[in-house]
Amino acid sequence: MEETNYRLLVEELNRHDNLELTRNFTHERLEMSRNKLLSIAQEELMPRDSLNISVVGSNGKGSTSYFLAGFFQRHDGLRGNTGLFTSPHLLRVTERIRVNLRDIEAGRALEELARLREITGEMYDSFSYFELLTLLACILFKYENCTTQIFEAGLGGRFDATLVCRPQIVILTAVELEHTKILGNNHEAILSEKLGIINDRTDRVFCMPQRYINENIIRNTINNSRPEIEISFFNKNLNEGSYLDYNKDFAAFVYDSVTEKKCDPSLSAVMPGRMERHTLKAVDQFGSSLELLFDPAHNPFALKILLNSIVNIPGFPGVEKTLILTSMMPDRNIREGLVLARQMGFPVRQILSDFLAPLETGFEGWKTEEISEKIPIALREGFELIVMAGSNYLYKYFLEILGRAKIHSQE
Repeated sequence: MEETNYRLLVEELNRHDNLELTRNFTHERLEMSRNKLLSIAQEELMPRDSLNISVVGSNGKGSTSYFLAGFFQRHDGLRGNTGLFTSPHLLRVTERIRVNLRDIEAGRALEELARLREITGEMYDSFSYFELLTLLACILFKYENCTTQIFEAGLGGRFDATLVCRPQIVILTAVELEHTKILGNNHEAILSEKLGIINDRTDRVFCMPQRYINENIIRNTINNSRPEIEISFFNKNLNEGSYLDYNKDFAAFVYDSVTEKKCDPSLSAVMPGRMERHTLKAVDQFGSSLELLFDPAHNPFALKILLNSIVNIPGFPGVEKTLILTSMMPDRNIREGLVLARQMGFPVRQILSDFLAPLETGFEGWKTEEISEKIPIALREGFELIVMAGSNYLYKYFLEILGRAKIHSQE
């Protein structure tokens, strides 16, 4: 029954324009969407007394959101449930909406979509795929008694659908040059767009250290709209170790500050699809093994952070024995990522597919349907670790590789 419901859910969502796939982002479309979403009665979507948190930025949004939700669930469970909305998904769209870190059931989602259609009336059919999922999260969190609701923004902040949650707390992760045609062509402009999610209910902003933006610029950007907001900066830089541990510590800093409690970051939940590592046994006729690691790393700087993290993992075989398989969506600078990996000394191959960036000159390409067959070849060439990164949409190919061999997961 759940699989039937899931099929119906996907069919319903696919009736709506999916900008994540078309990448057809325009100022006009986003501004129209903002006005439409703000016109929806807030009391219909969420309880007035819930703590709503928006997480904006270029890199680190998803893992920070996930870890923070885990801390609230673990330490504040008696107060109520914790809702988490993230995007994009790895395999199933129901991953995007979680209550206490459990994916929603498709049947439950269909029930709330029917309720949402009643509330929004004629506007319902005009919502995009992402807008509809955002509103679905809002209404589901309300009826699941989610006293804490965490929303990872999709694009920017000022015009992002998640602005409907009207957060009391805004969390800013790393800001990089991205979607420059929409968000602006410099870091300060992009910062302003992301912090545009601040509203008249926002009273606190937590900031991760930035590479190109100093604290005074961040303060001025916030104070220009809401001078009374309390601003807290995380005074720890990502120098070595895993980026996941860093984001976990940042989430713990936010949780401790908001709740005036103390959580233990080491007890946080493991996030699927982030530096996910497995051992492939019997890859060839000689019974050889190979390490395989997956991470989205969806832009060049995220890839750099990932590669810097990988060299610190236990048993790292060295850059010359680590093969990087990567690609990104067409609107990302995949060439910069490929060149960066090569400059760090890693052998690199570009993954090719209709929905990914075209092959860059000077690099070898592997088609998605060929990856599993090429793994034994990589082993014969002396590689001991293969890293697949660049997009959540590659995760299904990662699992396809794992399905062809016995898996021994690394905890």
